[in-house]
Amino acid sequence: MPKNIEPLIKFNMHEDGANEILIYGIIGDSYWDDVNSRSFFDQMQALEGADVTVRINSYGGSVVAGTAIHTMLALHKGKVTAQIDGYAMSMASVIAMAADEIVISEIGGFMIHSPWSYAAGNADELRKEASVLDGMETSLINAYHAKTGIDKEELALMLKEETWIYAEEAVAKGFANSTIKPVEANACFNKSIESKLENMPEAMAQFIALHEESEEESTDETSDSEEESTDETSESEEETTEETTPPVDPETPVDPVAVERARSKSIMAACRAAGKPHLAENYIDKGYALDIVQDLLTEIKAAQEETPQPQHSTVTPTATSESTDIWSAAHKQAGIKTK
Repeated sequence: MPKNIEPLIKFNMHEDGANEILIYGIIGDSYWDDVNSRSFFDQMQALEGADVTVRINSYGGSVVAGTAIHTMLALHKGKVTAQIDGYAMSMASVIAMAADEIVISEIGGFMIHSPWSYAAGNADELRKEASVLDGMETSLINAYHAKTGIDKEELALMLKEETWIYAEEAVAKGFANSTIKPVEANACFNKSIESKLENMPEAMAQFIALHEESEEESTDETSDSEEESTDETSESEEETTEETTPPVDPETPVDPVAVERARSKSIMAACRAAGKPHLAENYIDKGYALDIVQDLLTEIKAAQEETPQPQHSTVTPTATSESTDIWSAAHKQAGIKTK
């Protein structure tokens, strides 16, 4: 079952029988996204107007899907409480604005910024895309203004500068009504999102780096402990066996988390070096190995250099047979069937 149509609502999570909806992860209507607007609609209908708490910890996502979810919450007959468990970033922060009451973890926060998209085409097409983004930004500003009362010109500046707002400031500025003590705080950050953030606070960057070092040290300690345990077991077996065998050094266990982190970092670095940072997330999510990504980036660069530029329109460069073979290999590795 695709993850974006799994049930989002958990009934009777508390002793008082309150209903909860989780918005954890990326918001959008594609297969790869975590929170799907149609599934969200079905679950909201199941509530039949009852009060609900929407718990949020999300990097944001699609403006279109997020706008639909914002509208559903705004029109809901029961009381809607938005609880920011971690961070409500980008479109997730807009969704929170539809709630009747917003509470935020004392160590949580918001991140707001101007909408962006990928575009290609001639000057008229790019101007049209810019106009669409301007309209979307106006809608987002209206949502923030309706909840906080902050002047729209000030909000426009906050969006353009990518503003991070933490718990106490969020209450002071009207983005939240009150703070709550966190039940549990897990230091977790999706590295594939890092390349999209322009103004990540230095404190957060240092916190993430320290957590990664702590994880690596913990992994090393676990590996050492496992090796010592294996050695002790081997010695015990030797004492109870008539025929002894030479001890065998145990292999160092592979940490899948460390392997995945290293793959993500190397892919992001390769894409930045090639001037294609926006491709990193897609390559990471699809499970491509670094050598495949490097081949793809090389082929893209070669195709762009070799293909003559049209005089009156922008045409996507035609892939070479070698490039097609590489794409096929990448698809095969990612488990995607090709024709």
